[in-house]
Amino acid sequence: MYSQHYFDTYKGIVDNNDFRQSEIRIDSLLNSLKLENDMQGFIAIAHKFSIDLRKNSIEKAIFYANLEIETYNQLCIDDENFRNALFNLGRFYYTNNQFSESLDCFKIVAYANVDDNFTARAYCQIGKIYTVLGDYYRSVLYYEKGLDDLAILNDRKNLITHYLNVATVYEEIGTKESLDEMLFSLLKVDSLSKIVQIKERDQYILNNQLGDYYNNDLTFNYKISKKHYKKTIALAQKEKSTEVLGAAYNNTGLLLNKIKNDSAYIYLNKALDYIDEPEYTYQGLADYAYVNQDYKTAINYINQSIEYNIEKQKSKNEFIDVANLPESTDHYLLLLSIYRKATILVKKFEANNEIEPLNLALQNLKVADSIILFLQNKSQEESSKLHWRTEASAVYTLGVYIAELLNDENLAFSYIEKNKTSLLKEAIVKNTVKEQIPIRFKDRDFAFRKNISKIKIDLVANNTKKLRDSLFFLKLNYEDFQDSVKILMPPIDLKEITKPLSLKEVKDKMDDNMIIVSQIWNKNDEFSKDLFTLWISKNETILHKQKLSPNFENSILTLKNLLTTPFTTKESQTKFQNISHSLYKQLFATSSIKKMVKGKHLLIVPDGDLQNFVFDALITTNNSNDYLIKTNNISYANSVSFLYKNSERERIAKNGFLGFAPIKYDYDKLSNLPNSKNEIENSYRQFNGHIKLGTEATKKEFLKNSNNFNIIHLATHADAGEQPWIAFSDNKIYLNELYNSKNQAELVVLSACNTSLGETAKGEGVLSLTRGFFYAGANSVISNAWEANDKSTSEILQSFYKYFKEGMSKAKALQSAKIDYLKNHSLSESSPSYWASLLLVGGYEETITSNEGLSFLIIIIGSIIFMVFMFFAKKIQLKI
Repeated sequence: MYSQHYFDTYKGIVDNNDFRQSEIRIDSLLNSLKLENDMQGFIAIAHKFSIDLRKNSIEKAIFYANLEIETYNQLCIDDENFRNALFNLGRFYYTNNQFSESLDCFKIVAYANVDDNFTARAYCQIGKIYTVLGDYYRSVLYYEKGLDDLAILNDRKNLITHYLNVATVYEEIGTKESLDEMLFSLLKVDSLSKIVQIKERDQYILNNQLGDYYNNDLTFNYKISKKHYKKTIALAQKEKSTEVLGAAYNNTGLLLNKIKNDSAYIYLNKALDYIDEPEYTYQGLADYAYVNQDYKTAINYINQSIEYNIEKQKSKNEFIDVANLPESTDHYLLLLSIYRKATILVKKFEANNEIEPLNLALQNLKVADSIILFLQNKSQEESSKLHWRTEASAVYTLGVYIAELLNDENLAFSYIEKNKTSLLKEAIVKNTVKEQIPIRFKDRDFAFRKNISKIKIDLVANNTKKLRDSLFFLKLNYEDFQDSVKILMPPIDLKEITKPLSLKEVKDKMDDNMIIVSQIWNKNDEFSKDLFTLWISKNETILHKQKLSPNFENSILTLKNLLTTPFTTKESQTKFQNISHSLYKQLFATSSIKKMVKGKHLLIVPDGDLQNFVFDALITTNNSNDYLIKTNNISYANSVSFLYKNSERERIAKNGFLGFAPIKYDYDKLSNLPNSKNEIENSYRQFNGHIKLGTEATKKEFLKNSNNFNIIHLATHADAGEQPWIAFSDNKIYLNELYNSKNQAELVVLSACNTSLGETAKGEGVLSLTRGFFYAGANSVISNAWEANDKSTSEILQSFYKYFKEGMSKAKALQSAKIDYLKNHSLSESSPSYWASLLLVGGYEETITSNEGLSFLIIIIGSIIFMVFMFFAKKIQLKI
């Protein structure tokens, strides 16, 4: 009765007063309810007032929502109404850009372990927050869980809302696969709209996002995109929705910018009349001015975009403190704007030849680099971190472009190195730090990662809700576990551990016979369509920009195909020689470069499509078989900094050689490899160690023993597809599982096809099986670039081991083995397809030792010392 009376009083207050006057009287009403001990009434009034205040004062809405929550907690009530209150508070915090607090509220609701609408929606709201924070793949994880649960509840209304929301996340990720998911989500909305009435706002969003889908570079279709934007404009005008109208005008302007249509300027200016947050529109206007070479205007527009984004903080050529930006900052947009500003400044330099714009461009790139590091550090999902590495690639290639204009070799090397394997370096440091925590925590960490990998593999074959839920909750539990052990681990300075070596530090580590060939090339980037290469010796550095021929990319692809097939006719050999020599002339473009590299060890650090390219088989003299490998021993690296830092890791494997050859396979129609038995047995004779043949060559035995040997040799099948794997007698080990294994090998030999291949990620390199072994602890890997002949591979490896055992460096030993093969074979069998596929990646040290060999040496020396001692002891006794 009292509550109803007070509720009538509340209604009279809010109906007849503005919200400021209402607040005083509502506070009095709440005090009366407290005195009456009517806490249910108190909760109801606080709840209603927070809802009514949200449009006028979000801070006050948060205050009264917190009063409601505090009362629930005092009364120890945990029911649907409590979750509703928390859900509302989470929304209020989100509206007020308090994302951490919002996340806390929604997580309490989601993790309450109640299968209801609030739980499902809370998962989606968490996904929405991670989108703002830039952790896109984590966002998708939560959206998928929420959408799965909403589908079971048959909540079509919220399914529509959150399919539209997750579509924006897929758009931000921007890969071909994610854009497919974006279209799938939008088509789901379209399908649901035929069953249930769709809100006008959702109709705008659907058409606007379909326009965005067809406005993406990977899925571009001008006519379809324009049709959807036009429909959005018509709907918005009909319903007088200024917010949507502004967004549609903005997107139409961006679309017209792409085809360089001057009407873009009109639409973008129209958008400014309707939208409250014009950051994207000013960026669009900057792009319009940039295309029209009006760089002064472009700078003004891009500065306005930056200023609106960071809430009017200074941006004109002053350093932006990224770590202390407001939480409301759109960091991704800020990154795009800062990068665009740098590109405008570079163009301004090229137009006027004044040095100041270049210096300002470099200042902006430093800010962009800080934003990338911030976003990478904030992201918890590895896929999100990889996404930001991809975004970073354009920043670093622009840095190299500027360095070449300034003829600054040190700056060029710094940006080239920043563009390579940052995440691999970070992961290895984190793994090293984990070694310092107690063994029980290390074991739990390993178990979590192992189980997560297993479910991911199972999902590829059987994508069920049960498995998806298992993966989701396992990841949550692992996240909680990681938070709990952080206090046991020393702090990690991400900026410090990913910092590349300087050019001077690298030169100090080099020997006189070595040349580093470090490249950066992005065929789709405005500033790196040319190939930039640093040729580094101990005493000389050449920074060379090579304008590539129009058919360069096609020649690379053609040569890759020719490399995998033996020569069958004179014509096929001549074709190979011509293309290979043509590429050699572009890659080793000047006489000074050719003179510099003559007879030297070449450490190739490739980029772009050259990351899967074999330099060994380049023809140095036209119409000949003068392969580059005949004059130069060659090794490859993911990055120079990673190479040296990884080589310095302490490796204390107890044993020498470990060889695996399953030989026969009873699953997945894998063919038998009879020659692999001889390959492993012959290799074993060169070193002390152990071999596992046939049914003994199991996955379990590999994982059990891989951390105890200096040399690991696998003669088996492998695949570099979407889920890279290596075959053992009983089962396959997948790349994800390899990341979770451990080894201390100085050398891993992967005598299996395609082990150096994999997906290429901009700014991070090839995600191959080779990379998996580096992640697990290896110093160097010999892998195959294609499915080579197992007999020739075995022959080359035996020669390699012989030379290596004699004291040659790994690179020199592999070169000598390949030259021996060429001397002993002719005609078709001398084709590069037989010998060129084996590549040395990583460390190229002179010698390799094992504790097993060391122990043997100690025993011998000890025995000699003992015998000498006994000899002199007996002589002393005789004298006495």
